[in-house]
Amino acid sequence: MTPSSTSSSELDGRYQTLEPGRRRRVDLGIALACVLVFGSVAGTHHLLAGLLDFNGRPAGLLEHLPQLASDHRDRQKVVVFGSSMTQAAFEPALFDARLDELGLDVVSYNHGVGNLNPEYQEILSRRIREALEQEDETLALTLVELTPFQATLTRSEFTAFTRDQNHALLMTTSELCDVALEDPDRGARLLTIRHVRNGLSAELLTSLPGILYGALSNRDPSPPPELRALEERRREARSRFEALLPAGTSLDTDGWNAGLRGGRLDRARLSAKARTALEDWGAVPANPARMRADLQRRVDQGDILELHFDETQVQAFISLVKNLASVSDTIEVILLPQNTDWVRHGPQARARLDAVLTRITAETGVRVRDLQHDSRFTPRQFVDTTHLSVQEGAETFTTILAEIHADTLRRASDARY
Repeated sequence: MTPSSTSSSELDGRYQTLEPGRRRRVDLGIALACVLVFGSVAGTHHLLAGLLDFNGRPAGLLEHLPQLASDHRDRQKVVVFGSSMTQAAFEPALFDARLDELGLDVVSYNHGVGNLNPEYQEILSRRIREALEQEDETLALTLVELTPFQATLTRSEFTAFTRDQNHALLMTTSELCDVALEDPDRGARLLTIRHVRNGLSAELLTSLPGILYGALSNRDPSPPPELRALEERRREARSRFEALLPAGTSLDTDGWNAGLRGGRLDRARLSAKARTALEDWGAVPANPARMRADLQRRVDQGDILELHFDETQVQAFISLVKNLASVSDTIEVILLPQNTDWVRHGPQARARLDAVLTRITAETGVRVRDLQHDSRFTPRQFVDTTHLSVQEGAETFTTILAEIHADTLRRASDARY
């Protein structure tokens, strides 16, 4: 037998013949090597988690839920729940200020979180429901965004690599133990992601290069000079605005701003210079090449134009609506405005969407408000093919929501007080 093929039994035999002192040193060496390997792996995950901050916003929201339930008991509470489109579009400070002008004392929250399909939103809705039930508290109004392209078969397939990470983050310890009893290997993996890997799964890390390559491949590597100049104008305009933001305010979409209750801006705190800089930024036209690349990404990752729905995701959305309805005086499903310059549904896609909307109302008793083609919104109010812009789109959307629901909140306030 060659040295390269030494069997484990031979190694064990050699170990057993060592003197006790040398055997202890070998044991210590092995233990030290294990600690170093384990520590380096855990440290790498913690470092990457800090740099990438994938879980910053959902983790911050979860941490804030006790305050949602216990604070402001003498005020009407409103939650707008949804995706990154809600995160970008809804400004709690502006919503509350507009309703205050209409004589209503309301405190609102932006519970929009990016990259969570209905399957994962449903788990988050359970955490919200449980926090409110524990304090015997209810929401005066809950608005739940349906993001059609996040409930498609294509989207489910694309985001499969996030499943373990999202479950590890959003599930309770009891739910994780139930998973471990049913599937010990997966249970151990989820517990490791939460407690050792700082919330980052191996699947997500190994998928990042492919995602980045896909995003870059949809872009023109040699854009014309006029488009490069346009991109530079937009970057400079944004930088000028961000330099004038008040302390504690950021356009960062990865974290949770408790002071703004999940929002990004309080327009009332902006200086005159900041408002002018925001208007200047909004005046720079969108880059059509960037918009085309963004649309292609939505097609590849979410089937945004054809909308072939995933039954699992549709069922999960219906469940999350029921969860939030149980702790809400009034609840409504909303579809956010659509950038009709880029996203246009044909008859078949629209029929599939209409069937889902009809089913949601039939199974939950909750009405659907469709703002996709509302004439008060224009394509220039979008920062990309799906998200309303901070310059104008978010202000318009938030103000309209306040005015739409003022009468409902007034009736609820009159009945309560």
